[in-house]
Amino acid sequence: HKCGFEHSLTGVCSNSIKIEIEKKNIQSIHNTQEFLILQYPLLRIMGICASVAAGSSGTPPLTIPKEYLSIINEAPLFKQVNDKQLHHLACYFTLVEYEPGQVVSEMGSKSRALSLIASGEAVVYVNKNGKETLLANLGKSDYFGEISLVRDETVTSASIKAGKKKLTLLLLSYSHWNELKDQAWWRSCNHRLRL
Repeated sequence: HKCGFEHSLTGVCSNSIKIEIEKKNIQSIHNTQEFLILQYPLLRIMGICASVAAGSSGTPPLTIPKEYLSIINEAPLFKQVNDKQLHHLACYFTLVEYEPGQVVSEMGSKSRALSLIASGEAVVYVNKNGKETLLANLGKSDYFGEISLVRDETVTSASIKAGKKKLTLLLLSYSHWNELKDQAWWRSCNHRLRL
């Protein structure tokens, strides 16, 4: 991306993410959810043109590995999305990772995001009287939290944690979902979620 910024900056953000901005060239060494949170305000403060953060068409930059696009397309909710639409949709996902056994969400917590499993396994369970009861194991291209995209005040009915291996999730937030509502496929997907 090119912008009217003539100075150079090298900074380190959380998870040892290095950002280099030098003479109109911006290179992100690694992209994570934390990087995106830090990147956009930083760029705005420094007066760098909005097209860096939003893309020239108003679409966010693609921040997930390209090999994960097929996983999005494999999810039943997005099977009707064509290749061009898929790339556009993927730009609204962010990636987050959980260590084995790490809790993703607790029963009763509020969430406004769809979580799509890119790799690993998610364990769905409930705790009753101190005893953990397994409800389901979710794998690649399975998703959860989708109802929160269409209903207000949604609370989780079970707890979810990473399985025995590292869990990688692709997150689509409520706000990003609604930014996609002008897409041809969005209305049918949204209608299906409401059923």
